[in-house]
Amino acid sequence: MLPKKYRLQDYEEIETVKKKGQLLQAPLFGLLIYPPSQKTTVVNPWMKAKNSASAGFRSAEVRRRYHERKLVELHFKSGQLLPRFTFIVSTKVSKKAVQRNYLRRVYSEAVKFLLPKVKAGDYLFLIKKNSLGRKMPEIKEQLIVAFSQRNLLKSESN
Repeated sequence: MLPKKYRLQDYEEIETVKKKGQLLQAPLFGLLIYPPSQKTTVVNPWMKAKNSASAGFRSAEVRRRYHERKLVELHFKSGQLLPRFTFIVSTKVSKKAVQRNYLRRVYSEAVKFLLPKVKAGDYLFLIKKNSLGRKMPEIKEQLIVAFSQRNLLKSESN
């Protein structure tokens, strides 16, 4: 499993990637790519809201800011944006949850192998039925080909 800071988990962010991401088709998967967020401000979640009715409770505005701060903290590591991934396996691929979960795990491990080489951004994998029965080396090879076609791997000099 990928570390949490490399996972795209928020429903709204996944929907944004689905709507605005660029689609890359590979034989085993579809890949939606969305450029990284340029949001760099981190707010203090404990700061009281200006229109707070009671001094003892944090307002909804402050709770929202706290949530935004957590998301921003997950995006940054020493001032750099991180790549984030999510994997979608439809019931059209397989009716069996065991097979769908297996595909998620295999793709997650394959991406973990490429993690230091991938540029920042949000990546959503739409796993196809062709992936059933494929082994890790074949999936890794397809990932490398797909990422290098779109120039999503960091250069060797960096």
